Amino acid sequence: MGSTPAVDELRRAQRAEGPATVLAIGTANPANCVAQEDYADFYCRVTNTGHVDGLKHKLNALCVSASGSQKRFFYHTEEMISAHPEFVDRAKQSLDARLELTVLSFREPDRAHTVTCQALFGDGAGAVIVGADAVRPVEHPMFEIVSVGQTLIPGTEHVITMQLTEHGLDGDIAAKELVPLAADNVEQCLHDALGPLCLDGGEWNDLFWVVHPGSPLILDHIERALGLKQGKLAASRKVLREYGNMLGSTLIFVLDEQRRRMEEEGDGAEWGVMMGFGPGFTIETMVLHAPERRNKN
Repeated sequence: MGSTPAVDELRRAQRAEGPATVLAIGTANPANCVAQEDYADFYCRVTNTGHVDGLKHKLNALCVSASGSQKRFFYHTEEMISAHPEFVDRAKQSLDARLELTVLSFREPDRAHTVTCQALFGDGAGAVIVGADAVRPVEHPMFEIVSVGQTLIPGTEHVITMQLTEHGLDGDIAAKELVPLAADNVEQCLHDALGPLCLDGGEWNDLFWVVHPGSPLILDHIERALGLKQGKLAASRKVLREYGNMLGSTLIFVLDEQRRRMEEEGDGAEWGVMMGFGPGFTIETMVLHAPERRNKN
């Protein structure tokens, strides 16, 4: 029997040499689209709550003035809700029938935070293909994933408390606390992520930005905290305006929009940051490198 290669040699041969790289991005939305100016009427009609004092006025104000969105997409339709009253009445035991996107959080206005959630969230799906050592010209690397980090802000467990229960997706978002928390902590997160790469000594405007657009206020506060020029968060604002907040998949939509701007409009730098926010309060930071921009610069 001949000599066999060492195990570490086999493992090296099986591993990629290059960095993890985004090779493709895909996004999709369901067919049902509701304009924000029409959503209050839609919601009150399908939940039979038009008689609730002040509900339509409050919901309409949130949809039109505060959400930053012009329209949203939904998996659930008026016909579906009529056929499945358990979507609205959470007392009906049918969680298995509710495991569909924002149907999880769609409910009658039985709690104070319900109206806010109904004004903000929509449905969308996003996916990326991540690989390494791209085979050209078949594969085209879009963004190299250089580093990732997660920061849990102490004492903020109450800010986002969404969890899956027997009644669907439930919890609360303390919006008044959430907005300043993101702005007050974002710069330190950037230093922690970019410092080891010696990229935190320049202007924040030298980077491209892929930021989860939880709300216009979050984007406004981050923009001011970092001194970003108008248009640096344009990809985030466009996605929020055209699709609403689709929870985690929103970030994939923003990444795809930033890719489009860089390819079609020449918008963007060689280095950038992707940021998401979650329960905790948690700030997720990912440093991205656009190899195609290096070749053009």
